[in-house]
Amino acid sequence: MDVLPPAAPPPDAAPAAASRAPPVAESDELLAAIVDSSNDAIVGKRFDGTILSWNPAAERIFGYSAAEMIGGSIFTLVPPELQEEERELLRRLSRGEATRHYETVRVRRDGARLAVSLSLSPIRDRHGVPVGAASIQRDITAEKRAQEAQARLAAIVESSNDAIVGKTLDGIITSWNAAAERLYGYRAQEIIGRSASILTTPDHPDEVPMLLERLKRGERVELYETTRRRKDGTTVDVSLTFSPVRDARGRLIGASVIARDITERNAAAAALRRQAEELARSNAELERFAYIASHDLQEPLRIVSQFAQLLARRYRGRLGADADDFIGFIVDGVTRMQTLISDLLAYARVNEGGRDFSPTDCNAVLAWVLEGLEPQLREIGAEVRVDPLPTAPADAALLRQLFQNLVGNAIKFRGAAPLRVTVSAVRDGAHWRFTVRDNGLGIPAEYHEQIFQLFRRFHDPGRYPGTGIGLAISRRIVEQHGGRMWVESAPGQGAAFHFTIPAEAES
Repeated sequence: MDVLPPAAPPPDAAPAAASRAPPVAESDELLAAIVDSSNDAIVGKRFDGTILSWNPAAERIFGYSAAEMIGGSIFTLVPPELQEEERELLRRLSRGEATRHYETVRVRRDGARLAVSLSLSPIRDRHGVPVGAASIQRDITAEKRAQEAQARLAAIVESSNDAIVGKTLDGIITSWNAAAERLYGYRAQEIIGRSASILTTPDHPDEVPMLLERLKRGERVELYETTRRRKDGTTVDVSLTFSPVRDARGRLIGASVIARDITERNAAAAALRRQAEELARSNAELERFAYIASHDLQEPLRIVSQFAQLLARRYRGRLGADADDFIGFIVDGVTRMQTLISDLLAYARVNEGGRDFSPTDCNAVLAWVLEGLEPQLREIGAEVRVDPLPTAPADAALLRQLFQNLVGNAIKFRGAAPLRVTVSAVRDGAHWRFTVRDNGLGIPAEYHEQIFQLFRRFHDPGRYPGTGIGLAISRRIVEQHGGRMWVESAPGQGAAFHFTIPAEAES
C-alpha cells in the first residue's frame, strides 16, 4: 500500500503565529506612533501624579512641552478647587479601577481654563499589578460652550412670552414652546408632527404655505398680522415673524415662527379710533353750533344795538340820570356781546379745513402786524426787538392773527416801566420754537394753563378790556399747525409765550 507523503506548505506560507502579530519591537513602534499622532492628550503618570509621558497633542492642548512636564506633577494642570478630585481619581486608579468619559476642568499654561473629557486607565505590570495610570484627555471646551449656548437659547425660548414654533418647509410643526401652549391651547405632544395649517382660520386656508414660499424666496416676513384659531375654536389676533432655519451647510431646512398675541392691542386701537371719530364728530358739531349760534345772534343784537343807540341819542338827559345810566348799560352790554360773538366766530373759524400751509416768511408776517400796531406802540413808548425769523410752512392769515394776539396782549398787560417786547425763534429738532417775551405784569403759575381756556382771565375786565378768548384762539392756531403753546411767567417779571411750528411741511 503506497503512502503519500504529507503535502508541503506553499513556498510563501508563513508560520501561523507570525501572521497573527508583528514582532514586539515593531508593535511598540506602532503604539508609539498612534500615541504621537493622536488628537487627544495622552499622558502617563504615577499614582502620586508624577508625569511619565506627554504626547504632542498634550503640548498643543495645554501649552507645556514634554521637557517641561515629564517628571513634573499632573496637579500643575488641576485648578485649586479640584485638587482633591484628582487625588481621588488617582486612588481609584491605584485600586485598578478605570474611569471613562469623566468631564472636568484643566488649566492651560496661559491660565485659560479648558473643559476636558477624561478617560483614565491603570497601567499594569506583567503580574497584573497597577503601577501607574494612562489618561486620555479631550478638549471639549468648544462643545461645552455650544451646549451652554444651546441651553441658554432653549431657556430663552421656553421662558419667552411669545409663542415660538419650529416647522419644516412643508409646514409640519417640529417644536412648540410653553408660550405656544398658553396662546393656542395645544400641548407640545398634541401638536408636534402635525401641520401648522391646523391653526389657520377657514378664511385663510393657504396662508401657511404662502408665508413659507416667501421665506424660501429669501423674503423677510416680519410683523405679519393675521388671525389664528385656538384648540377651543376661538380666534386670536397675532403678529408673526418668520426666520429661516439652516443646517450646518447653510441650506434652508425649516422656519422658526414667533407669534405675539395682539388681540388686546387691536381692541385698544379700535377703541381709540372710535373715540377719535366720536370726538371729531363732537368737535365738528360743536364748531357748527358755535358758528351758527354766533351768526344767528348777530342780527337781533344788531337791532338791539341800533335801538339802544337811537334811544341814547333822542332821550339822553330827558328821562333822568337813572335812565341815562340804564341806557348806557344797555349800549355797553350789547357792544360787549357783539365782541364776544365776533371772537367766538374767530375761534370756530380757526378749525375750518382747506388751510394753505405753504412756506411763509415769518419776518414779513410780523412786520405787517407791527405796522398795524405802530400807533399804539408809539403812543406808549414801547420798544419791539425782532430777531431774524425763519420761513416755515404756515397759514399766513392765521400766523398774523397769532402775532397780533401776543403782541397786543403785551401792550394791554404792560407794567409801569416802558414796554419792551422781544420776538425770536430757534430751531428745536423738527420744529421752530418761537418766543414772544415782554416785561409786563406777569402771570401767576396757577393761571399758566387757565389763560388758554375760553373766556378765562384773571385780570380785572373793567381795567383790561377784552373777552378772554385771544389766547385760546392763539393756542388753537398753533395746534392747527401741528405745534404746541405754553407760557413761562411770574408776577412782576413779564411773560414769555412760546409756540412751535414744524420746520418742514408734512409729506
